[in-house]
Amino acid sequence: ADYIVEHTRQLYSGDFLSAKVLDPACGTGVFLLATLRAAARHCGNGFSRFDYTTSCLHGFDVDGHALDAAAFLLLNECLAEVQARSLSPGSAWRSIRRNLLEMDSLSVDTLRHGDARSSPNLLASPLPCLSDLFPEVPAGFDILVGNPPYAALGERADYGLLASRFASLRDVKAGLRVNLFPLFVEMMWQLTKPGCNTAALVTPLSIAF
Repeated sequence: ADYIVEHTRQLYSGDFLSAKVLDPACGTGVFLLATLRAAARHCGNGFSRFDYTTSCLHGFDVDGHALDAAAFLLLNECLAEVQARSLSPGSAWRSIRRNLLEMDSLSVDTLRHGDARSSPNLLASPLPCLSDLFPEVPAGFDILVGNPPYAALGERADYGLLASRFASLRDVKAGLRVNLFPLFVEMMWQLTKPGCNTAALVTPLSIAF
């Protein structure tokens, strides 16, 4: 995680300390913690770990308990500052947890405001929109990092909708063993800001195949 985040920091052309960061399958927050530590290492005077965490770090995961743990992990990294400000650890935890959403990132509508909805499936089955979930990133995130799940997609009622949104699923019959991670690779450009972003994911060598 430290290696990937540092490599991403070096590649990002904008201000790393103000970049909005997403881990689309953040689990207990290992990559978000690595990002916070990278920002702290390269900050100037007056850097606030807590303010950076609450304003720049975001995550999705299907496991709410993992997200609770991620918020505790990030809070622990900011605890000295939280105590110095006489903030309640509970309220500080809730501020961090607010940016960690319990949901399947595959089900997030990545169309930006003003984009034409060309698919009738999208009209019939509206999805939560990224810009509604995180209004501060209407055009997408600046940086995306993480370790996607390596598991079969499995039987899903929304397979047709997913196939219309992800090139990895085109011409692939539902029910076949399809791994999740190529869809997360597609998220590297679906969930990030067009023209100015950096993304890095852990992927197996089979991505070449």
